[in-house]
Parts: sequence; structure tokens; C-alpha cells
Amino acid sequence: MIDEIKFGVIKVDGKTYDSDIIIYPNNEITPWWRKEGMRVQLDDLSKAIALKPKRIIIANGLYRMLSVSPNIRLAIEEKEIHLEIYQTLQAVDEYNKLPDKNEVVFAVHIRD
Repeated sequence: MIDEIKFGVIKVDGKTYDSDIIIYPNNEITPWWRKEGMRVQLDDLSKAIALKPKRIIIANGLYRMLSVSPNIRLAIEEKEIHLEIYQTLQAVDEYNKLPDKNEVVFAVHIRD
């Protein structure tokens, strides 16, 4: 459960992070570093894709500054993974509403 989010800070299950993160289905949380900073590349999600979740949710920033190109969406959806991209606050709401997070990878961008 994401307890709090604001510019530069996200709190997940009581633990505070000050960098972008990925939350995996097993509740593993890792920093999320991207090759091009504000552009998502397929390699940036390689571990998530390898897990073959049903969904990958990307939070693209409070001001939607993180970009995901259409070819990334196609490549992920060709693997039968549904990709959802939301503004960060909306993404957090969507993620927190999920009754079962075991089939979802959540990638969160917290700085714009």
C-alpha cells in the first residue's frame, strides 16, 4: 500500500523512498533508474517484463514529464502484458485500489 506521495518522496508500507521506484508482485521494491532519465526505454522495464505480470502501471510524474513512446507500449503488449500510464497521483489511486497486487508491477516517477 502506498501511504503517501509528494514531490520527491514516496512512502510504501511505512518506509520512505526519495527516488523513483518499482514495486514488484512479490512486494520487492527497487530504485528505478532509466537510461535516458525522462524517457522510458524497454530495457528500463526488462525485469518487470520478464516476470510476465498481467499489468504494468507506470506513474509518469506529477506533471506527466516522464514519456513512454508508443513502440514501448506495443512491445510490452505483444507480450500480453497490459500497460497503463497515469499521472502519478492517479496511478497511486489505481494501484492502491487493486485487491490483488500479485499480478502487477508498479513503476513510479516521483520527480518532475
